[in-house]
Parts: sequence; structure tokens; C-alpha cells
Amino acid sequence: MRLRIGSITRPNNEAVTAISYSPVFDQARVMVAINERWDTSGRVVLQSAGQPEMTVALSQLLSDIAQSNVDLVYLEDTRNVETAMKLIASQCLRGPTVIDAGIPNQSNDVYATGMGYRVIWDALKPYGTMGNAIIEFSESVSCDPGGQQRVMVGGTVNYPERQVGMQHKPYVYVQSGSAIGLYAHPYPAPPIWPWALVCDEPKVTYSSPRSVGLVDTEFGTNWEYRYEWHEPLYGLPHRTL
Repeated sequence: MRLRIGSITRPNNEAVTAISYSPVFDQARVMVAINERWDTSGRVVLQSAGQPEMTVALSQLLSDIAQSNVDLVYLEDTRNVETAMKLIASQCLRGPTVIDAGIPNQSNDVYATGMGYRVIWDALKPYGTMGNAIIEFSESVSCDPGGQQRVMVGGTVNYPERQVGMQHKPYVYVQSGSAIGLYAHPYPAPPIWPWALVCDEPKVTYSSPRSVGLVDTEFGTNWEYRYEWHEPLYGLPHRTL
């Protein structure tokens, strides 16, 4: 077979590829994407031996594999027909991009006659519906205790004395969290104690997504709720959205 990198077709039977797949799960352990990796090993063999000719051939190879977000397709030997072994950039969230390359690939390669090489491409492909998959989530709750508050007074003449400064200081709670959505900004988590909110709506911060391929991904959302109440409130942060 022949490997086509973008619009460039490499020589017949020059390279072989081991393709592996690994799932990507969201916080609910639902598979939302597939990481596809192409581990390609090949050998540049010249029709007429010579170091100048090998320099030209390797320069062309380096130019071919330096491309980003290009289609990787194996063609049949005798026909210009695509096989089932293909990785199409327009169907990927990220990549294909080169994550490792080695030229030469063997210590006993002879520059004038044949040089081995190895290239690893990596890509992220969507899986299932393009829903609001959450790939990272965290939330915390902090408490500023209320009730009776004591203070130290005096000290100019006599030793300071501990006295009650406030009989009924309110309990203050802050619920803060963050989430990263694979395809869109996640909604903030709901309030734990809606009846004790200082403001009805949370303070929300949205961060820009990462642009690492043809589709934007990793959309960040941060939120914060503030509560005040005359008695202690009991509750725990959410595990996930």
C-alpha cells in the first residue's frame, strides 16, 4: 500500500502503520471521544544509490511529515483507491499532529542506499452526540462561622479582657467551582442553599476554549455563590454536574 500525507503520496510499500485507539471519558464515565494514534515505520530506498539523492529524498520526507492537520490515507497498491486505513482531519477535534519522529530509525542505516524512519501521529475524534460533555469538574464550600463573636478589649492600663463583641454574627458560606466542557461552556452548578443566597445569581467567569485543531474544545466555566444565614447550614459540594 501507499501512504498519502495530505496531497503527497509516498512510494508503494515504503511504510507500515500500527493504529491504536484509546477512549476518552467524561466525568460520568461516558465515552465522548477517541484518541487515535498512528505509529508508522518506513524506509526510504533509492533506485540509484548516492548521498546527494538521499539528501533530496529525506528533505522531501521531512517536508511531508511537517504538515499539521492533514489527512492520512493508505491507498491500494494497484489502484488509486482509499483503503479502510485513513484518518481524516476534518473529522477530528484535534490533529492529526506529529508527536514523535525519528530519522534515521536504526543505527546501521546507510545514508547512500536506505534510511529507516518512524513517525507517530496523534488525533482526537468525537464519539457519540455532541452534547455538553464535562471532562473536568471541581467544587468547594468554605464557611466563615457565625453565632457569638468574642473580642479582646482594653489593654491601655489593665490587661486586655475577652468580651462578647457580637451576639449573633451571621454564618457566611462561599460555594465556588469550575468545570471544563469538551464542546461548549458548562452551566454553573446549582446553589446548595438557594433560600440563603445573598444574590439570586452566581458570579460566573467564562474562559476561552483551546484552539488546537479544526474544532475549539475545552471550554471553561467558573462560578461562585455567597450565602448568609442566622444558623449553621449543612451541605456538601457537588460531585459533578
